Amino acid sequence: MVAAPIDPWQDYDTMNNIPFAWRTKKEVTDRWMLGTVYASRLGFNEASADAFDYAFRVDTSVEFNEYHTIKLESAVSETGHNLNNQNFKTRSDDSAYRVVIASDMDPFDLKVNSNIAYTYMGSDFYSPLSNYSYTRDDISWGRHISFYSRSQEEENYRVGNSIDANRKVSAVDINLGEFEGINTYFNIRNVNRATDDKFIENIVRNETRYQVSDNLLTKFLFLFHNREKTDFGVSQDTASFSAAFIYDFTDWVTLQQMVERTNEYPGFPDGLYDWLTMNPNPPYPYFNIAQTRVVMVPADWIELAMTHTYNEFKYAATLDDFMNHSGIEFTYWLNDYFSLMGVYRYTKVADFLSSGKVLGHHNMYFDLIYNATDDSSLKLQFGALGNYIEGLGWQSSVLDTQHIVRFLYEGEF
Repeated sequence: MVAAPIDPWQDYDTMNNIPFAWRTKKEVTDRWMLGTVYASRLGFNEASADAFDYAFRVDTSVEFNEYHTIKLESAVSETGHNLNNQNFKTRSDDSAYRVVIASDMDPFDLKVNSNIAYTYMGSDFYSPLSNYSYTRDDISWGRHISFYSRSQEEENYRVGNSIDANRKVSAVDINLGEFEGINTYFNIRNVNRATDDKFIENIVRNETRYQVSDNLLTKFLFLFHNREKTDFGVSQDTASFSAAFIYDFTDWVTLQQMVERTNEYPGFPDGLYDWLTMNPNPPYPYFNIAQTRVVMVPADWIELAMTHTYNEFKYAATLDDFMNHSGIEFTYWLNDYFSLMGVYRYTKVADFLSSGKVLGHHNMYFDLIYNATDDSSLKLQFGALGNYIEGLGWQSSVLDTQHIVRFLYEGEF
């Protein structure tokens, strides 16, 4: 159970809902797992129960042999709102299920991991403690090439699964392990509406990583998104073609370079820019993006990085790190306990309020960190850059210097 205020000024003596989640899992045999999930939310209106949502799922997995596993999930949900008002009282229920065939093989010493999946989710299916908008679509930065290392949790959500209410999704994932320095990943998804089988989208992704030599790594990305045509029969398809490399000149100087040609505009297709008419009408014209980054580690106690990004779409702003900007970053370790980080970025964005005139923005940020123990730290921060993602770094969600000072304590209890 959790508690959260309805607004910033509400006292904690008022409660309007009770969320609850429960998970059980049993290894019936060495090859058979059986589990259940129950999630619910009970809503109150003036201390009377006025709404409820619940979802119940049964899942199982069976290993047929050392190479193949089948996974099955089945769920039901029910909702009821405005229960105390007969004029507005509503109730609905629906179901969902998922079948996955997972394979893990190594023919000819080539490791191959694959998943073939089919998912059905009814139009009225509702999970009270889940939001599919985060896992349904690819994360913005996941649709570009990046050389930053990421945690397994970030990788799990980098590529979307297209699953949401009122959808039928067929998907294939194939990951080919390293062979002669080459790794390849394929992701293919077909999505149709559950109620009438109407087409929604097809997505094809291919990523290739090639370790040319000890000091040269290359990456390639092809992404095609086939969408339903407009009412006038105009294509809304988008595609991206990207290539990049990372080259170690010496033990302490590294160059990273990425180029991309795409017709996928920032925020598309969520309408964030469309209502401002910043994005062009379909069929979408192609534009170019280039990003250069130089990383220098001349000593164990200091790290420097310089970044420059060029984007032909001048309205590209703070959704990801691919807007027009130049910057410098440094991290300085005073000793085993104290470190200082600083970032300066100059960003250029077209302003729709100024008839598209490109305006410059300066942003400075500093972070003084004291690592008291392995599990706790004190931070003194000035400014704001946006969210910090472990392994990825700062994301440019703030354009101008913010005159804010923070004192933070982080630790495990």
